Amino acid sequence: MPYITKEQRPPFDELINEILIWVNGPFCTDDAIAILAIKFKEEIVYHKPEIQDGEFNYFLTKLMIKLNWIDGMTYYSYLETSKKINKLVCECLTIYSTPKPSYYNYNRAIGMLNCCQLEFKRRYGNAKAALPIMFLQLIIKELYEEIGIYEDTKIANPLNGDVI
Repeated sequence: MPYITKEQRPPFDELINEILIWVNGPFCTDDAIAILAIKFKEEIVYHKPEIQDGEFNYFLTKLMIKLNWIDGMTYYSYLETSKKINKLVCECLTIYSTPKPSYYNYNRAIGMLNCCQLEFKRRYGNAKAALPIMFLQLIIKELYEEIGIYEDTKIANPLNGDVI
């Protein structure tokens, strides 16, 4: 994973601690998800694009470790947790499509998610990292469906057109 500086980590670590309380608490609502995602986006969006992907990767990696998804959770517990975290991560990923989607930003998002997944495989192996890898693959699939809609609009646009 990208090693962001220690000075960059505290806001993400604090947010992860809030998420851990939220995900295990009774107030796990869509409004709570939106508030947590806003906090994430407020922290990351003002940074240069060159460091945003590394910060996002750090956030995801540390979150999954703190959720005990590395060889320490039952599949049933993971399912309960992952549904909540999925909504949160998908909302956080909107930094790549807001205010306007672009191939450049979608490519960054897919690349960051793939690098995060590959680093879990490298550091922990497929068996220990099965839950984070599975989660990231689902996120990539969902994001790619969104990208497909974007791509289809570009194909239909006379300015861009299809690759023939």
